[in-house]
Amino acid sequence: MNQRPILALSFYVLCISLWACQPESSVQQSPNLLEPPPANRFTKTVLIEDLEEPMEIEVTRNHRVFFVERKGQVKLYNPATGTADLIGEIAVFSGNNDGLLGLALDPDFYENQLIYFYYSPAGDEPKQRLSRIKLVDNQLDMTSEEVILEIPTQRETCCHSAGSLEFGPNGLLYVTAGDNTNPWESDGYAPLDSRPDRVGYDAQQTAGNTNDLRGKILRIRPLPYGTAGEALYEIPEGNLFPKDGSGGRPEIYVMGTRNPFRISIDPQTSYLYFGDVGPDASTASEKGPNSYDELNVVKEPGNYGWPYFIADNQGYPSRNFANDTYGEVNDPEHPLNTSANNTGARELPPARPAMLYYNYQESEAWPSLGKGGRSIMAGEVYRFHHYANTVGKFPVYYDNCLFIYEWMRNWIKVARLDEDGELVELEDFMPETNFEKPMDMQFGPDGSLYVLEYGSAWYSDNSDAKLSRISYTQGNRPPVAKVEVSTRAGAVPLEVQFSATSSYDLDSDSLTYAWQFGEEGEPVEDQETTTFTFEEAGEYPCTLVVTDTNGEQSTTHLTILAGNAPPQVAIELAGNETFYWHNQPIPYQVKVSDQEDGSLANQDIDTARVFVFWDRGIGENLSPMVTGHQEAMGAASSVLVGKKLIDENDCKNCHKPNESSIGPSYKEVAFRYQEDTTARDRLAKKVIAGGGGVWDKNFVMVGHPDLSEKAAKEMVNYILSMADEGEKSQRIATQGQVQPQQFQEDGLYRITAKYEDQGGAGVPSQTAEVFRTLRPARIQAEAFNDVKNLRIGGEVEDGDDRFIENIKHGSYAVYEDIDLTQVYSITLRYASESAGGTVTLHLDSPDGDTIGETTLAPTGSWQNWQEQTMAINPTSEKHDLYFVFKNGRRQRENLVTVDWFYFSSKGPFLSHR
Repeated sequence: MNQRPILALSFYVLCISLWACQPESSVQQSPNLLEPPPANRFTKTVLIEDLEEPMEIEVTRNHRVFFVERKGQVKLYNPATGTADLIGEIAVFSGNNDGLLGLALDPDFYENQLIYFYYSPAGDEPKQRLSRIKLVDNQLDMTSEEVILEIPTQRETCCHSAGSLEFGPNGLLYVTAGDNTNPWESDGYAPLDSRPDRVGYDAQQTAGNTNDLRGKILRIRPLPYGTAGEALYEIPEGNLFPKDGSGGRPEIYVMGTRNPFRISIDPQTSYLYFGDVGPDASTASEKGPNSYDELNVVKEPGNYGWPYFIADNQGYPSRNFANDTYGEVNDPEHPLNTSANNTGARELPPARPAMLYYNYQESEAWPSLGKGGRSIMAGEVYRFHHYANTVGKFPVYYDNCLFIYEWMRNWIKVARLDEDGELVELEDFMPETNFEKPMDMQFGPDGSLYVLEYGSAWYSDNSDAKLSRISYTQGNRPPVAKVEVSTRAGAVPLEVQFSATSSYDLDSDSLTYAWQFGEEGEPVEDQETTTFTFEEAGEYPCTLVVTDTNGEQSTTHLTILAGNAPPQVAIELAGNETFYWHNQPIPYQVKVSDQEDGSLANQDIDTARVFVFWDRGIGENLSPMVTGHQEAMGAASSVLVGKKLIDENDCKNCHKPNESSIGPSYKEVAFRYQEDTTARDRLAKKVIAGGGGVWDKNFVMVGHPDLSEKAAKEMVNYILSMADEGEKSQRIATQGQVQPQQFQEDGLYRITAKYEDQGGAGVPSQTAEVFRTLRPARIQAEAFNDVKNLRIGGEVEDGDDRFIENIKHGSYAVYEDIDLTQVYSITLRYASESAGGTVTLHLDSPDGDTIGETTLAPTGSWQNWQEQTMAINPTSEKHDLYFVFKNGRRQRENLVTVDWFYFSSKGPFLSHR
């Protein structure tokens, strides 16, 4: 559930406005400098989206944005057109984590038009390349490429390419290189496999090797373009090793890194900040410490410990991978590289502890970091006075703050620094705004923040991969335009009521409104609500412009379709509309009417054009259309609880329901283990502890030690349920009857009806689709919508895993929107050690009409489960059902525990099995 980042266009603006700003002096003298600015003063504007694995950006002084995509494309976003143009393509090897990884503009870019790239060149030779290429007429001149530096690598196994490029002061170029070492055959701990034949599995050969450029941050000074001779760069003063290479490669500024994916250089102090993505172990053991991601500050060259140390110099023991034995832990003051794969110095520089570190669990020191998968990245230090007094500039509150971001946890945070560049505190930044795997960020020339987002899925052309700009409004904020309409489509003449009452202004300014209906329509001024009649058929773009008292504006658009009323489709069921019973027929009839096409009943509509389907599935696997509290809280409660837990954790970063991502799809997992009766418990433990090697030696699922065993089992239940595809969806007639063939606790049956009308001249067709979902007649007790004075408890003998317990006098459980048509009794499975009591069924409130009651006699033990049936008075409408428990003589005791309720259509329990 965790891995590491390797990493027609649309123009969508969340808020269109021009901001008035106060003079810089007034900002500096504000009495609120020590208070964080409200999040609603920041506006995230999406500039371009639907990108394919975007990696790194560079913002120019005229607000153009260069960015690269991993498979080799180089693009340039033009704010004047709102488009991103392809300006060049570099042939790359894009396996493992490799590809086109980084770019930087030359410090003299506006004079020499040079762009630097870090990439994995196509071909059989495994290596990384640092090159520079001239931009000519907004296109890369590939014939101008100069190769500055190449780093030999291995491509037999994954991972960790890093590849970030940043220029610092004095023309110094910083280059990050990952350790290029497989992390998965060392159980999530340090890869220290020093056997000679294990190239690619020993980070002592790379990150811990003073003669290897991998697992390092390099610092060089490129020489002018066209420099004669072999060397196109020189070594600056102050790197980690002497210029003559006697102690190690002189290009090395920082060694001992794993995957330093994003870096920044403070323009004021020249301090280097980098995030280092850590290993995958979820707990400490004899193999080493827990795993951590690190945020580091580099004020002078040094060794940051990997693969011997992590976090605050917690050490890994030496390890003999041949017999899996362990030796002593290295001394961070005197680390030694004794690997047979080492080609550099044996004695290494002292290891430095991280400035900030955190693991999969919630950090005690920094709880706001969250928990789960990790991939830390270092953004820029904001310097208020480095930017002119421009529109969108961030406030002085953030001066001397480092912006950091998390690729896995989808947040941006502010690290407040002291005068020495060290971390003082962390603050949330725009916590209510979604950032989908932020990949890079940079402050633009106006002091606004440009953010590149990779998007939700690995190695994919993600529609939610985007480039955005975050701007701050110092003074008056623009209004927010929202429009509501009575209908979006209909026959002509079509009268539509338009309302702007949902529009608002954060500064409580008075608003004026301007409407335009159709491209050539006359504007309707200053009406919050208005009505317009479309006399002729067509598609009409409609616009609302909202203006505040300071002249700030916001615009929103929608389209009205006139000339074709949407069809009306309904499914009528005879009998119960909530439950199905085994082998009990369900009569149904589909009704369709359309203002232009006629009706199905009058035979104006051909039955062949009405598509009706009957299918069965498990929980939400039936289809995304299965929504609403009936399904979510009823029959499919077990798997839907698991789905909710999966959604709340980091699983989607590496898995998809129906197709492979970096890890296997849930359906692939379900099919692999569908016949394995021991799989659930084993997989639940793996969810908690992590592990790998089953699907691909290059994939490890990280642990989730904060999850309880019960929660992990819920998640596995959901995944394993996907193997049961049930009956294939089958087309059926527009009327007749269907018959469920089997009872299954989490199975849902559904009838779906769909009709697409025939449209008209110049007017597109419209489609209506409805469905009716039926669930089994047994409801798990814990699948309530609401309760009073009871809780969900742990395992039961029949494998249901949960029940409701701690039920006292006056406790109740509520199950909403239940149809009791044809239901004559309800059986419940319960246990009661000694107290017992009664359960009464009320409609719509705990004091509502009583339709059933029964006594629950003590069973002698909380493990002794029995079944009791309650006859009920028939009713033919849907109600909220309140099961109220009472025992006035033993009010403080736990009365009963309840496992499930079964609703019978033929008397006590006859249809259950």
